[in-house]
Amino acid sequence: MRLISKTILPHASIASATQTAHVLDCLPPEMKRALLFAPDQMRNHLEEIRLRIGQEMTVTIDGAERVLARDGRLYPLDDLNRGILCSPDYLQYTIEKASDGFVYSAEETIRQGFIPLRGGHRLGVCGHAVLNGPFVSTIKDFSSICIRIARDLANISSEGTQAVYANGKLRNTLIISPPLAGKTTYLRDLIRQLSALGIRTGLCDERSEIAALVHGEPQFSLGRLVDVIDGCAKAEAAMMLLRSMSPQVIAMDEITLPCDVDAICRAANCGVAVVATAHADDIRELYRRKIYLPLLENRIFSQVIHLSRQGQERICGRYEAEPSDCPTES
Repeated sequence: MRLISKTILPHASIASATQTAHVLDCLPPEMKRALLFAPDQMRNHLEEIRLRIGQEMTVTIDGAERVLARDGRLYPLDDLNRGILCSPDYLQYTIEKASDGFVYSAEETIRQGFIPLRGGHRLGVCGHAVLNGPFVSTIKDFSSICIRIARDLANISSEGTQAVYANGKLRNTLIISPPLAGKTTYLRDLIRQLSALGIRTGLCDERSEIAALVHGEPQFSLGRLVDVIDGCAKAEAAMMLLRSMSPQVIAMDEITLPCDVDAICRAANCGVAVVATAHADDIRELYRRKIYLPLLENRIFSQVIHLSRQGQERICGRYEAEPSDCPTES
């Protein structure tokens, strides 16, 4: 891969009070009050809220995890007895509120490790996995929770959109980054910009993070030419979209399984462009991860967009495939 460009992305948008209201309403009153006591600047830049049984509640801001005290102040993780201790009742309360009081109604996603929240946020769960043969049927005895705060930022992917749709042609593009570097936000905006250019896009939103459908209505604006299948395995959703919606682009978040890789190869061979995201710290790690090798060896993606963080800045690097197919570092 050859580095073509490297730019600094616009600063991440803040989460307004309206955007975070659904998250605060899920929390026990004591924890909700602590967040409301926090300064607006801190609260508006929340990335994660974590509850672990027997440990103090923590929040992640600008990639750093801190203890949140009852008065809304932040303390280092090694500064003990400053925060709110999480009990099993607190976790159960949060999960019940997240599922509108009917935990059984969220079992389909709980067995996958999360509960989607209104506003596009996601509540991840850990606990005792109940198996049915080799498969997880549900999770019980919850031990920890991670609430990831969704962001929406317009025009963050303008340069990437121009690279995906260049000279009237669509190019297969892979977006990579480590966790919390903005892959989902970037992909969402790229889909929105493609729609504005008149490109029909089929979105496989398996974990309800990109469109975040609620009763069929997206919580995030994606434009007029986007068709969404949500809550369905990406491989199956991609085939459904190909059969029924005639997309020009198939978009999906976080390639994690061999069947996802197979679906991408099949879509690309059907003449449909593919835009997807994957976890990798950099180009070298992308080549080291075996799951991605079929995509790289078959040259499915002609370019890679690499997102990273340097302090509070988010960096976007664009790489193009070369005949040697050998990763390089800038």
